[in-house]
Amino acid sequence: MRSLINDVEELIALGAGDKYRLNDTRERLERGKKLYISDLEYLEKLVKTHLGRRLSPEPRKPKRVIRQKPVEESEPSQPQTEPGKKSRKEELEEYEKKYLDNADEGFTINEDGEIGEKTSRNTEKPKEDSAFGTCVKCGSAISAEDLFCTSCGAKR
Repeated sequence: MRSLINDVEELIALGAGDKYRLNDTRERLERGKKLYISDLEYLEKLVKTHLGRRLSPEPRKPKRVIRQKPVEESEPSQPQTEPGKKSRKEELEEYEKKYLDNADEGFTINEDGEIGEKTSRNTEKPKEDSAFGTCVKCGSAISAEDLFCTSCGAKR
């Protein structure tokens, strides 16, 4: 059975068409790459004109079929623990309970699970009068509507 590569080699031997384009087409076919539509049309015309027949079929690679095993839906399995030994989750719960019981003695657990000491420091910001503010530069009182200080002219 004739192949497309044989047709291209015959055209090169006859000196028909652009030899550089035909050589490139042959190399692409030898590497197993697909041809551009424009190259296929070009070859069809040359084969019909110079060889007097239709173009041979392009060699095709058999498609690889990858079969996947069906995924079974099941609940995530818990790691098996030895009898008498606590799981990691139970250990963490016990640890948390132990230190939460000590919270009255000056310990706290933050959202990240870290243990720290209670502080008596006030972290709230003092409420300021919303109608007035202070100038950043000179410290004088500025009303909330003013964009510039009335004393020194600095931007709020």
